[in-house]
Amino acid sequence: TTGTSDTIQEDVPTDTPQFSFQTSIRRDQDFEVEKGDAYSMAHFTTKEIKIQMPQHLADLDPALLEQARRGLQQENYDLRKQMEQLVHELDQNRIRLQKKTETIKLEKNKTDDAEMECDRLLLQQQVLEERIESFEQDRKRERKQIESFKNENVLYKKEIEALKGKLAAKQKEMQDQIVKISKREAKRADEFMQQAIKQFKRLQKQQNNQQQQNK
Repeated sequence: TTGTSDTIQEDVPTDTPQFSFQTSIRRDQDFEVEKGDAYSMAHFTTKEIKIQMPQHLADLDPALLEQARRGLQQENYDLRKQMEQLVHELDQNRIRLQKKTETIKLEKNKTDDAEMECDRLLLQQQVLEERIESFEQDRKRERKQIESFKNENVLYKKEIEALKGKLAAKQKEMQDQIVKISKREAKRADEFMQQAIKQFKRLQKQQNNQQQQNK
């Protein structure tokens, strides 16, 4: 390296464009300077050189103009490439955004369908719960009826047992009366027979007495 840096200072009017260059010369040949190093810059002496710039393009060096033209072409090419890349990225982003939008729309549709299905299931659950509650009420009523029937059956059994007892008592009473009546009738029949026998004997005796008197 030559140890020079091209630092431009615009300290002249615009009608007479001038550039300032700072040329630094290293004092110590054994010391290598790095840009931006404050310690190294202490070994330089700076002097300012002002250069008068040309005011017309014809006054410029054709080589510099060609170099500037190529630089602008390269810059334009780079800008076009960057623009194409940006357009491509924009298209890709648009495609991704569209895909995401479609995905979100599908997910939203799925969510709406899921919510509708959930509402339908909740309605079915509510209907089932109402039916279960109705069945429970019916079963409670049936249980109450069964308990009532059981209680009535117990009462009927008790009434039947009481009627059976009354019937048995009535049958025993009737049997006793039959026995009493049979005994009374048998006694009356026996008494009747005894009286009949006595009368027969008395008549027979009277007849015998009459026969003896007729002889």
